[in-house]
Amino acid sequence: MRVLRWLGRTLAAIVGVVLLYGVAAVVLGYLPVNRDFQSAPGGTEVFVCSNGVHTDFVLPVTNPVVDWSKRFPARDFGAPVAGFDHLGIGWGDLAFYRGTPRWKDFHIGTALHALAGLGPSALHVQYRHRPGPLEKCGRLTIDDAQYRALADYIDGALLASVAGMPRS
Repeated sequence: MRVLRWLGRTLAAIVGVVLLYGVAAVVLGYLPVNRDFQSAPGGTEVFVCSNGVHTDFVLPVTNPVVDWSKRFPARDFGAPVAGFDHLGIGWGDLAFYRGTPRWKDFHIGTALHALAGLGPSALHVQYRHRPGPLEKCGRLTIDDAQYRALADYIDGALLASVAGMPRS
């Protein structure tokens, strides 16, 4: 009887954590931030795109501030990248990236493992075209200083531990 009660409480706790996470994601996702942001005339257009499961920064491959092709050379990709003018950069739990490309692939165990931070993280980099009108993307135009801050953030968060990465 104690085992059943313990299993019930454990299952309820797991379901509660998942529900709490889902509610927090929805509520916090709708809270507006930086309402007074003004696009920079003549700046660089950047995007934040989501497929509903994963979110990426989508940045021009080259601009006056950063040449991402030096950090992510074409030779490191399995398919030709010539002709793509943008780069999608995202990161998260490796198992979640591999196992959950779409919501229909979602598994609670993979999500809980990712939430717990128990597995290795992954960098998802994809050469691509500028986002189209049917994609779920937010668009911003930022000046060179803001773009440098974004690039430094990406470098610091994602690339700092990778030895030998060239900096622009």
